[in-house]
Amino acid sequence: MVTVAPLPGTKPIQFSALRHPKLIKFVPSRNLEITKLPHFKNVKNVGFSDNWRSVVCCKKRVSSVVKAAASISVPEGEEGNFGKILLSDVEVKRRRNVYWGRQWSSMDVITITVVGSMHVLSLFAPFVFNWAAFGVAFGLYLVTGLLGITLSFHRNLSHRAFKLPKWLEYLFAYCGAQALQGHPIDWVSTHRYHHQFCDSERDPHSPYEGFWYSHISWFFDNKTIVQRCGGPTNASDLEKQPFYKFLEKTYAFHPVALGVLLYALGGFPFLVWGMGVRTVWVYHITWLVNSACHVWGKQAWNTGDLSRNNWWVAVLAFGEGWHNNHHAFEYSARHGLEWWQLDVTWYVVRFLQAIGLATDVKLPSEAQKQRVVILKSPYTYEASRLCNRKYLEMSENRTSRISCGVNHIKIQQNLSSYSKTSEQRNAGPGRLDGLEQWVKG
Repeated sequence: MVTVAPLPGTKPIQFSALRHPKLIKFVPSRNLEITKLPHFKNVKNVGFSDNWRSVVCCKKRVSSVVKAAASISVPEGEEGNFGKILLSDVEVKRRRNVYWGRQWSSMDVITITVVGSMHVLSLFAPFVFNWAAFGVAFGLYLVTGLLGITLSFHRNLSHRAFKLPKWLEYLFAYCGAQALQGHPIDWVSTHRYHHQFCDSERDPHSPYEGFWYSHISWFFDNKTIVQRCGGPTNASDLEKQPFYKFLEKTYAFHPVALGVLLYALGGFPFLVWGMGVRTVWVYHITWLVNSACHVWGKQAWNTGDLSRNNWWVAVLAFGEGWHNNHHAFEYSARHGLEWWQLDVTWYVVRFLQAIGLATDVKLPSEAQKQRVVILKSPYTYEASRLCNRKYLEMSENRTSRISCGVNHIKIQQNLSSYSKTSEQRNAGPGRLDGLEQWVKG
């Protein structure tokens, strides 16, 4: 196979949440595994080597981060084919027994105790229902779920999709801490690892290990996440800020204080609905993004992982259900890229931008969308074959020459015309007839 190299001086193919170049490795036994490289000034674009299995980088520099990750052993699990998940084409390939036959750390014991307590507390909800308590639960659902988890922890802190004044950033992050899903440093670190190793053996929560594991069981196995990913070393931007270190050290105090306040204001009904029901609801809405959105739905973009767009999760999770869009454009503040894709979190960000509080709001341009269509679609391989058939010299009125034309705008325009709709993207290489004529012509 002919090696495909990008044009000199072009930008890296993909970027992480912190704008670091990513190393793309094609693994024959599973989908894409993405390893992040540190930002070296002389690291150029990524090229694809023979058989799509290894990666060539400028001067063959490999970071210590990649070497360290390679030395980390993946926890043992039962390998095999365990069948498909219900109503899905996703096959469970590896099972881990989280609840039995392992040594529990103190953190895991505390975590499952808290989560279990919230579920038990919720069982009292029908017996103590009143509209005031329901209103408190719904209000805290918006505060902790919308402002805290989806807007702050996810789009702002994990992916830096926009900037907020520090006082507002810290306020929203504090709301997220009240969701009982961990302090910001821990949450952000785990999520960045999910994108870095998405649906590979090192993913903290992949449905390849079972739906229930990707939904909740992973949350009780912190040791495995550390073994797979090497610990929370990828959130240094938060660790440098005293506020987030303060939340890390005093994390347990804040939900307890909220529970005491709710009980003082409305007694047991407020505690049941404001802490129990609301926390359990936000738990499972968040976890559905990790599980359901990698199992059920449609893929508008061929991202090389299991991410799907799921409309009903999007409704419940304030737009987070457009998960395939998110994996295609991790940095985007908007997940519902189409006008009809409901994205409440984006509407809040847009409002904050309109009043001058949200700045540097990142959105994918049309050129970036076309580039993703090319680089991550089935047509990429056929286009590479066509464009590497010979070195093409273009006349002045057809733009300048192209070399291995995958990154060239003319190829992008031609491919995007054949890859614009989901139906066409899945139609096969036959749609490239027009491109082949253009290459020959």
